[in-house]
Amino acid sequence: MDYKDYKKIEKDYFWHKARKNFIDYLLSKYLENIKQKKEKKEILEIGCGTGYQQEVIAKHGNYTGIDKNKQAIKKNKKGQIIKSSLEDFKTEKKYNAICFFDVLEHIKKDSEALHKASYLLKKDGQLFLSVPAKKILFGEHDLALEHYRRYEKKEIKILLKNNNFDIIEIIYWNSFLFPLIALARIIKKTYQGNISNKQKHNSDIRKIPKIINTILFQILNFEKNLIKLGIKFPFGLSLYIVAQKKYEN
Repeated sequence: MDYKDYKKIEKDYFWHKARKNFIDYLLSKYLENIKQKKEKKEILEIGCGTGYQQEVIAKHGNYTGIDKNKQAIKKNKKGQIIKSSLEDFKTEKKYNAICFFDVLEHIKKDSEALHKASYLLKKDGQLFLSVPAKKILFGEHDLALEHYRRYEKKEIKILLKNNNFDIIEIIYWNSFLFPLIALARIIKKTYQGNISNKQKHNSDIRKIPKIINTILFQILNFEKNLIKLGIKFPFGLSLYIVAQKKYEN
């Protein structure tokens, strides 16, 4: 959804590369547990944007992406891409999995969006969701990317449960870099004082030297490997959630 980032940076930016790897890990871990193993799974990505993670998602089933931004989907020429907001998206199809990566924070009525996602899922279908974490960090970076909010762990759990989902796993991600980035954002926020939606804002995304980019990518990849071993961190810049649609009689 944060397609504006790609105007500033190349696609090998450490955050996007590491995030793509983490998404692949989660999909590989959980989609194999869906009962329809002999059939190719139907997967919907909401807010597919320019399709940066589409290749990874499409490895796991029949891919459909939706995005309301015409500019973004013009660059996305692979697979079935539909220009639509989630609110206006109409289909008779039901999906085994819905991917909602860094999208919910862009939607004003987030509870309604999750309710619609539940409706679009098959019985026992799975939701793969990521959101920016920690409300205290909300600032210029978020406003530049047109975020309405950041989330606390407890808050997103309640939101999902209220919209017909059982949480399978919830994980903080980008934890190793959290202390440094959080400190920098809090200092910046304190220095700037009150910020307005009417101001022009700049995100933290910018080109960095190749060696630093490589080091930061390796840090996040190492973090992913620790998570694969079962280690969970108590904080992070993002929350990743795997949830299942509740069984309906």
